[in-house]
Amino acid sequence: MSKICVLMRWAMAQFCERKWWKFYIKAKNTEQYLLWKKEYWRQLMLVILPHLPQYFKSKLKIADIGCGPSGIFLVLEEYFNEPNITAIDPLISYYQTLSLNFPQQNIQYVTQKLEDNHSQNKYDIVFCINSINHVEHINIAINHLMSLTKSKGYIIFTTDAHNKKWLSKIFQMFPGDILHPQQLMLKEYLNYFRNCTIIHQQTLAKNIIFEYKLCILQVH
Repeated sequence: MSKICVLMRWAMAQFCERKWWKFYIKAKNTEQYLLWKKEYWRQLMLVILPHLPQYFKSKLKIADIGCGPSGIFLVLEEYFNEPNITAIDPLISYYQTLSLNFPQQNIQYVTQKLEDNHSQNKYDIVFCINSINHVEHINIAINHLMSLTKSKGYIIFTTDAHNKKWLSKIFQMFPGDILHPQQLMLKEYLNYFRNCTIIHQQTLAKNIIFEYKLCILQVH
């Protein structure tokens, strides 16, 4: 796929993402939605925490990459002692116009593509929840995920991964899933994570086309 086609596909995905969230949030009771979302994240944390060492009760630097308007950053203070949290998303400035309550204490918000993040900051834990398939350049994005993570730190990501190779190829050629420019199988995502050890992987949900996967990796 040409560079122009890749850029156009990502730009269309971002445009549709803004439209989708605008109408989705408009139809919700904001308070009830946030309560539901926090409970969703708490259930996911119950799956994640048994695979992390106990020292993560100490103060940590944590990044929530591709956080969206209501990412896992909403509940991290419930599990870690005064975490220093950075929430990064190319649309964060837009999401902050949607009348949602963005916590301010111990959280820094950054409007930026993962591929454009050249920060020298290193994080103990990097969350990338439901967002790795939203990036424009998968190889650059994953390299930046790894560079943002401290040695012996953890990358935790979830994504919809294709069940069948031939279907992923069709989705790559024809944007039937317009919000997600990346259409890969799990092993293809994992192939980009060099110098990482897979601590845990789990199927959280499954349908005919996709498996919703959780992966926890430790950077060497």
